[in-house]
Amino acid sequence: MNQLQAKQLYKKYHCSMFGIAREESCYDEFRLNYGQDIRNQWAKSFLSEYIPVFEKKPTWENYYPIYSILRSHHDKENIQLYTSMLKDTRIDEALKYGVCRDILGMANLNDFIAVLDFANEKKDTESFDYLLSYVHSFLDNRDTNSAAKMPDIDDMISVAAEYDKIQARLKR
Repeated sequence: MNQLQAKQLYKKYHCSMFGIAREESCYDEFRLNYGQDIRNQWAKSFLSEYIPVFEKKPTWENYYPIYSILRSHHDKENIQLYTSMLKDTRIDEALKYGVCRDILGMANLNDFIAVLDFANEKKDTESFDYLLSYVHSFLDNRDTNSAAKMPDIDDMISVAAEYDKIQARLKR
């Protein structure tokens, strides 16, 4: 497998080593020949490619690759790209609900991405603050008629309150 083939394979699985391991017999060769540094470079280029597509047409299909890449490659620069994307994109309430779940990392609901945790780990207070305010904006301004379709809103409010405590400690 040459480098171009490896890069295309990594893109096919949205930077998921698990996906490659599960579906491809070349996993060991891929893992041994293409280390974390090169995979991080590829992830940044893919993220930079997918974000404008999402900004132009914010749909679940266009969001998923971004989510998947960020899940595996959550360095400070990628978190900032993600944060900027949210600042620049108007999305509907149903998608915003899913995005906020990803930001909060609703582990109790099997969403493990937790972008706020990544921002906190990287000491990226600007992204942390914006993402938390983004979540609060959604929670405070959601359409109460559609809230019935969002069964875990109370859990989201509870998790956001825990992040508020983290934010308060960071501000000290």
